[in-house]
Amino acid sequence: MSVNQRILEVLQAKPGQKARDIAVQLGVDRTVVNSALHGSLRDLVVQDKSYRWWPRGTANVERRKPEQPTKLDTPLAKLCRYYLDCLNHDDQGGVNVFASNAYGSLDYVELPSMPLAMPNPDSVFEDETVRRFVNRTRQDRNRLTLVLGYPTCLTHLRARSGWEGFMVEPILLFGFEEDPENRYALPKLADELPQVNFKAIRNLTSPDNPSIVEEVVQLVEELGFADTTEMPDLDEMSSRLRAIRSEWNWREEPDPLSVTQAPPLAGIHQPGIYNRAVLLATERSPYTKGLETELSMLQSVPEEQYRATALGAWLRGEAFEAHTPDARPLLEVLPLNSEQRQALLQGLSNPLTVITGPPGTGKSQVVTSLLINAGWLGKTVLFASKNNKAVDVVETRVNSLGPRPVLCQSSLEMSPCLTR
Repeated sequence: MSVNQRILEVLQAKPGQKARDIAVQLGVDRTVVNSALHGSLRDLVVQDKSYRWWPRGTANVERRKPEQPTKLDTPLAKLCRYYLDCLNHDDQGGVNVFASNAYGSLDYVELPSMPLAMPNPDSVFEDETVRRFVNRTRQDRNRLTLVLGYPTCLTHLRARSGWEGFMVEPILLFGFEEDPENRYALPKLADELPQVNFKAIRNLTSPDNPSIVEEVVQLVEELGFADTTEMPDLDEMSSRLRAIRSEWNWREEPDPLSVTQAPPLAGIHQPGIYNRAVLLATERSPYTKGLETELSMLQSVPEEQYRATALGAWLRGEAFEAHTPDARPLLEVLPLNSEQRQALLQGLSNPLTVITGPPGTGKSQVVTSLLINAGWLGKTVLFASKNNKAVDVVETRVNSLGPRPVLCQSSLEMSPCLTR
């Protein structure tokens, strides 16, 4: 009996299995199963958004391609479309570096293997070339950060000055976590879904594409990233990417279990996508995680859900009636001056309060006191910031004030929420 027939028998006996489970049952390499499912069996099976396989025709299978959310004509939707349009014209989104230069000191290094496909991902730093690259990046750690990329696209670039060359632009970007207590500790891969590289998608579709953000959002949906926090198996993720974007210029078949190193990217002069894993040094915060997807989803929120809130009134341009703060007792967990105390009372009494001030004027103290007092009054609060560092600082400060945590960090990398 052929491998294809055995795969079909396994799925017919128990539909809804992942490729790795099928491979274990058959005692074959997972790459063989993935190759068959995405290749010779593609007309007989279907994969859902959770990377599970079903015999084609099985009832109630959630198909891979998602339905597009309905875009409304509400004030919030218009605001989201404005920001999406701004992102469309923002050439700073994403990551790319020069494939070669005359100085020999590149801003990337090709890895001998893909860390996420290894039993011990940290062992990649045992390679001397990789360690030297990491140490060089550390010398400018306030400006640079490390990013893991796979698969890797080479894009031809012709500058107005007449210079021609290639840029390294990974399609998927995987972040690292750094130890704030030990600057010499090796970075660890973050336990989070990868981000789609804006730069690569822009050049793989069309540099003049007016809807590049929608293209990225659609790819995120089709890869299943919008519906889960669990990292799919990298080989299955790569196979799906290859299948749903077969029109892209694939120079090498993606195989994260066996990445290619020869010839080096610096010596290749043909644009396209290569089976290469690269470690890049790039400017910190080169993209905003999930922003495009969130803005796209917010366009589908009915106005009824936020009409009666401060956000609804602000979007409609309504004037807010300022209430005189109640002379209520406050928990002063941190020393407050008269202005800070007044801001705290205003925040507890009014639907919208804007507090401004240059660095060092105590805004974090006011936020900390506001959160503590809201919890004391039995209220719940969603605390959010465009700056993850600001969230971390306030969370640490608030939770250090008592014997149990007051702020809880969401596992979805959302902002902390106040617990009663």
